[in-house]
Amino acid sequence: MSIKTASGTAKRPHRRGVYLRVSPPRLAIFGVLLLGSWVAIWLGGRAHGSTSLKRPSVKHAARSVTRPATRPAPWGTLEFTRIDLSPPPDAAERFASVDTGTWYFRDCDPAKLAQTLESIGMPAEQRDRLLKSCSPEPIVNGLIAKPEPSLVRAFSPDVRTALYRILAAEARNPQAEPFRHRFGNDWFAASGLPDEAVLVARRLLYRRGVMEAFVDVGAMSPYLKSEDDRAALFRTLCSQSALLVMLRVWPDSDLDALTSYWGAGGRERQVRPLLESLKRLPEGGSISVAQLMPHFARSRIYTFPQLEGTSANGPQDCHWTTFNFWNLTPNDGFSQAANVGSELATAYHPIEIPRQLGDVVFFLNEKGEGVHSAVYVADDVVFTKNGSNMAAPWIFMHLPDLLTYYEAIGATKTVYFRKNVIEEAKR
Repeated sequence: MSIKTASGTAKRPHRRGVYLRVSPPRLAIFGVLLLGSWVAIWLGGRAHGSTSLKRPSVKHAARSVTRPATRPAPWGTLEFTRIDLSPPPDAAERFASVDTGTWYFRDCDPAKLAQTLESIGMPAEQRDRLLKSCSPEPIVNGLIAKPEPSLVRAFSPDVRTALYRILAAEARNPQAEPFRHRFGNDWFAASGLPDEAVLVARRLLYRRGVMEAFVDVGAMSPYLKSEDDRAALFRTLCSQSALLVMLRVWPDSDLDALTSYWGAGGRERQVRPLLESLKRLPEGGSISVAQLMPHFARSRIYTFPQLEGTSANGPQDCHWTTFNFWNLTPNDGFSQAANVGSELATAYHPIEIPRQLGDVVFFLNEKGEGVHSAVYVADDVVFTKNGSNMAAPWIFMHLPDLLTYYEAIGATKTVYFRKNVIEEAKR
């Protein structure tokens, strides 16, 4: 499933570069009845927390990619550059204490788990070792496992991928919010880790959609000989792939259309002077789309959450991010499930497809539960925070890439909503 939207029509010959297209979506239109039933089974929220930020470093940037023109689009002409964000150095100390070696198997007994492990191709010797590490855990009506690091390192890539997909369905497991990296680039090539540590780290990688994922920090401990090694590992793992998105304004661009689109939410006075200044240049100019976002997104894009507590996760997850998009002061109530469901039911309405800045994108699983939410920006770009993990920054992503990642943990439907007051302001 993906969204097919038109890119902007360039008023000049296309710039040199690689041109990309996205596949059309599976259409998912849900009415009020479905909305009500979905709200009733909304995912659990998280605790209240701080909103202070840490600025990351940019690891490297790829060349700009400008999409070909097909038909006029209200957002204009967009240019994309892929970057990798790395968190501030003090993040290493924080993540050194995170427990990744405790696993929960919900609604499971030893016989059922043994059958599941056999079905994913885990060898008998490994099954026995994993089952021996298990004990009953009432809070998940199942089992809790504490596998030996040597066993974790021994899993084959296929077994690890299948096993961790099962574990990802339980929010208590580290596999629910792993470290992630865009597939195709050597994640550890420039890490600065010892060669032996790099080899072990590569064996611990697994696939999650279009991403490579890593979670087994504890299994790496014997190969990290110094504080510098630990810092290098954590900063490498926390590196996140993101998009720099630029808006190209030409001397003959439709200033009224651009102002109407990027000034959604009553912000036309804020964005028009800047767009107008670019239009007046002899050859036009480009501006980061981040500068055109409402205050909440503009102040957070490309940053990581403040490190706090002893858990890898915090209250600032995808839903907290989505429902605070238009807020000048964040409402920490949106870290709670009941508040999210109430806001969606009373302040938003379903739409067929996102076409406007600030539209909401939801991924649902087969039960109708919200797996992830993000905010539509333009073209196929969304503003997103991928989970509550402190290693997850606020970023722009292509929607098809984001969807593929969440399809790997059960997203089967995509639904869209628009805030009522934004709709009314455009009438």
